[in-house]
Amino acid sequence: MILVASAAIILPLILLGGLNLSATRGMSLSALVVIVTGYFFWHLSPMVITASILQAIHKALPILWILFGALLMLNCLRATGAIDRIRTCLK
Repeated sequence: MILVASAAIILPLILLGGLNLSATRGMSLSALVVIVTGYFFWHLSPMVITASILQAIHKALPILWILFGALLMLNCLRATGAIDRIRTCLK
């Protein structure tokens, strides 16, 4: 039972670290395995699985919004040459 529960942690480590799969493929495969084990092993209803997926998306959106803003700022600083000025000040 512990191996099934820890599959969500162990499988991405194996797929991404050991087999060098891309993050898109490795995490998609891991998510599929977790959904299938949740349905068959833990007997979760499809409604609970869907609610969990929607909750994960809801929690990830603010993080993605912050990352988007940081990357936008970085690209603006690069385009204006401000990164070079910051780099010279830090030396």
